[in-house]
Amino acid sequence: MIPSASKKPIDLSTQFTQWVKDLNADHTLSAAQTMVQRKWYDVEEVAAKINAKKNATLIELFNKDTPKTSTIQMISNAYLENNSFLKQIN
Repeated sequence: MIPSASKKPIDLSTQFTQWVKDLNADHTLSAAQTMVQRKWYDVEEVAAKINAKKNATLIELFNKDTPKTSTIQMISNAYLENNSFLKQIN
């Protein structure tokens, strides 16, 4: 655990490096997060409202396929890279 009152940036860096090593050595210290995507049309309340309009185009728009895994990965990587870059210049 990282103490909140580190006096020098190098101390925080050293503690972070140790924390990463500990996580890599013992994966029970962390838990993976999973995000599940589904179509809005799969939500019962949304489907009821859309169906009430009796508009095939609207139903088709809400029934589009979710993005492919590779697309989500590319967006996630871009987000991480942008945030990393912004932290460096701020």
